[in-house]
Amino acid sequence: LAVGSLGFQASLGQSPAMTTSALECPHGKSMPPGILVVQVMDCLCGLGHGFDSSSGACTLCTERQYKDAVGNTFCKQCPEYHETRILGASSASECRCEQGMYK
Repeated sequence: LAVGSLGFQASLGQSPAMTTSALECPHGKSMPPGILVVQVMDCLCGLGHGFDSSSGACTLCTERQYKDAVGNTFCKQCPEYHETRILGASSASECRCEQGMYK
């Protein structure tokens, strides 16, 4: 995911001008909303990717989990008897009744 970072540039006697440069977050990581990312270490686990505290890596949520916010937090569990049927779900609405279970 390519994200933007901002900087300021000015010459003597001129007002500062805002500049933009691209910063690439590693796979599974994103730019936190509202935070200026100036180095790759500022990138956090993205949607559908939970934080693995043992390795420090961001990994896809399993088929019974989802993660709906950017941050170095764990994936959330779907309600009992629900699954997402995909890896890396990014919303609780992706949790569906398990096969053979009905609401």
